[in-house]
Amino acid sequence: MNCGFGRIGVSLVLSVLLVNPALARELDARQKQLLADATKHQSQFESNLKLALEAAGPGDSAPSGSKARLAGTRLQSAMQSVPTLEARFAELPADDAQVAQLRGRFDQALGQARALEARLSGKPAGGAPAQSPAGKAAPPAGGGAKLDYRQEEALKGARFNLEQVDGYANALDELVAQTAGATDKSAIDYRQVARGMNTIGEARRKLGFAADALGKLPADGSGVAEAQQQHDALAGRLDAAEAALRPLGEQLQKSVDVGNYPDFNTDVSRLGELAAMFNPALLQSNKAQAAEIARTADAAREERNRITAKYADLLKQDTDASRRLAGAARHFDSTSGQFARAVGEWAKGAPAAIDAGIARVNEMAATAIAEQRPAWFAGGIPQHVAFVEEDVNLLAALDPSAAKPHADKLDALRAELKQKEASLAEKIIATNPLPPDRYRGNDRAELEAMAIAQWKSVQPDAQVLKVCIPGEQWERETMWRLQNTTWYKIDRSRLQAQVLVAKDDKLAVIRPVNLWIDHISNDKRTATNFDEAAGDVEPRRMLLRDKIR
Repeated sequence: MNCGFGRIGVSLVLSVLLVNPALARELDARQKQLLADATKHQSQFESNLKLALEAAGPGDSAPSGSKARLAGTRLQSAMQSVPTLEARFAELPADDAQVAQLRGRFDQALGQARALEARLSGKPAGGAPAQSPAGKAAPPAGGGAKLDYRQEEALKGARFNLEQVDGYANALDELVAQTAGATDKSAIDYRQVARGMNTIGEARRKLGFAADALGKLPADGSGVAEAQQQHDALAGRLDAAEAALRPLGEQLQKSVDVGNYPDFNTDVSRLGELAAMFNPALLQSNKAQAAEIARTADAAREERNRITAKYADLLKQDTDASRRLAGAARHFDSTSGQFARAVGEWAKGAPAAIDAGIARVNEMAATAIAEQRPAWFAGGIPQHVAFVEEDVNLLAALDPSAAKPHADKLDALRAELKQKEASLAEKIIATNPLPPDRYRGNDRAELEAMAIAQWKSVQPDAQVLKVCIPGEQWERETMWRLQNTTWYKIDRSRLQAQVLVAKDDKLAVIRPVNLWIDHISNDKRTATNFDEAAGDVEPRRMLLRDKIR
């Protein structure tokens, strides 16, 4: 009978496992699932094979009649698990201890199955001629001296190992041809080549078994010379396969070793942080930051491309590191694409929104003059001007030529407001309230001292009346900024203090000082002045000294 299992398949021999500690890696979630599935199929294989062996009965001779048919049926059932197991082993790393242990069980069971198949077909497992009827010696193969029973058994074992090695060599020949024909050697799966090298090791191990057996047989024994010739030919094929695969395997292993990429973690983190900058919600919450991101979007994409090009060979392989980097690149593409679409939609309505904002400010200013509402120049009007300015700056970041006429309109608006504000200057100053003072942090005294010292670096003789800190807490921002051709990371918190400085015996001037915490530089604290010099300011930034408590 022919069960169709005469040759060891390519997918089997290429997944032969020889544990190599240098390549050992922990199984990922998918590989653990594959191993569990392979274990289940291996148990089924062994169970069905046991039934087949029991049906055939003890001994080496072919069973007869119903025993042979039952054993053959059960053997076919057992062998149905082999393709699935071969497929699972092909996807599992050869250097994992659990995989190696399971593969050892598989090899042992498969050897038993092959032997039973040969027994059922009336042929020895090694492909030697079948035994003659009881009491008669088998005719010598290819001439030569007769071998005794023990020598015949040794030759059988040698031939069985040579048959397995021949299957390995056939698969290796296919692998060598496949890799030689690849146009991009760096894209060849490094695991496939590693499995090939493991196959060479396993083939040489079994070739050694055959050599040991042949070495104990008489050189002129029947079939010994032919087996020795097969051994020598197979050894040459294995040497040729190793000569082709070893340098390729070393090259591929180098490409997947993260230790060869000292900047890998830094680059992946940078790519992730660049991706995080592209937040469409900034169009509502922080247009100033959205404008800065829009200005650097093209440079950020160039940085993304530089990073992926740097690890091009790694990205051609399937490793934890390559998946991590590829995921970061996909995330960048997703967030930057969402941001680009969002600002593109915003830009369509921006010109009309800017014109409407300018019209609104003009209307408010006219009403404030007509109805003598000076407080509007200290509150609502500056706030709406800031909204218009944010829109103009964002549009300029996206399309400078489209923003230019609106920037001119904004400049004209500011000039008109300055004149109108001057006409109500005294009333504006009289109605200006004391700035809010909400900060209650334990470092309050330290922050006040920093703000005062910073302003006095501009006006040493300043008479500081009070320091107000309107914000309840620090505001943190994290982003990457491009300066010249260098990217650098910003991770800082900001809080503004408003230093009230005496102008004369009746008036005080508000001098804003920005306080900073640089989280990259060990939370170093610094301060910067909003005003570059102690000059005149708008009426909305002055108040009566008697309001200061």
